[in-house]
Amino acid sequence: MSQGTGEGSERTGRPDTVISVAEGVAPLSPGQRHRRLRAAALAGVEELLQLAQEAGADMQVPPPLSTLGNSASRVDVSVGLVAAALWRTAHILNVAPFVLGEMPPPQADEQPLTEGIPPFAEIDTAVRRAQVQDLFVESLITLRRRRFGIEVDWNRLPTSLHMTPAWRGARHDGTVELRLRSRSNKVLVARLIRRYRDQALAVAPDGIKPESLLASSSSEYRYGCRRCRCEGRRLAGAQSKDDGGTASKRATCRSSPNSYSMPYSGPDFVGGG
Repeated sequence: MSQGTGEGSERTGRPDTVISVAEGVAPLSPGQRHRRLRAAALAGVEELLQLAQEAGADMQVPPPLSTLGNSASRVDVSVGLVAAALWRTAHILNVAPFVLGEMPPPQADEQPLTEGIPPFAEIDTAVRRAQVQDLFVESLITLRRRRFGIEVDWNRLPTSLHMTPAWRGARHDGTVELRLRSRSNKVLVARLIRRYRDQALAVAPDGIKPESLLASSSSEYRYGCRRCRCEGRRLAGAQSKDDGGTASKRATCRSSPNSYSMPYSGPDFVGGG
């Protein structure tokens, strides 16, 4: 199994990641898969935290956020913008307690945002690490338009297919080559952290009920393709049956000329491109 960077990408500065695996390799068991995805998510969030600390961003997490559960989605807090984006990323991926020092249990629960991730070693972790960066970037770009901590919906999940990097596979001489194209990269992440490291979300002003500051749910966390500016438009998803009767899932932006397929059609993970 090997991993590298392709040079044939159409997007300057964002080459494809190329991963090769022997054809016919067995998929991971559910237990293995969830443990690997959890570990990859935690490693990705810790890398973001290191980048933010090196850039001098205020990464202090207020106590109401450190104890945030799945039921409470909004809290009235003051928090740095970068810290808020990072914490929302960690919270959505179920690794927030581990970022604070808690040891992960031996077994992992079912992980979020797994649709479209191939269940094969190395490929799964590469896709998960890319998801972490994409989710952080989307959160930071969205939260920059907010003024108050109460406006953040910490538990609102993006669509799984939107947060899964585009990928496709092809057979070559007994191996399967998978090309992975992420919406963001480490360079973009570092630049955004530097840009927003001094901004923060505030608590509700005295005399104003925090609930009155809530943004309209219809305009919050609108995901779209930055390349074609279709903000608010969901990636179009479709399912079709291939010759073997296996569901083949795709998601692509309808208006972008450089869209990639995101197929998954069984153990050999070779899609129609």
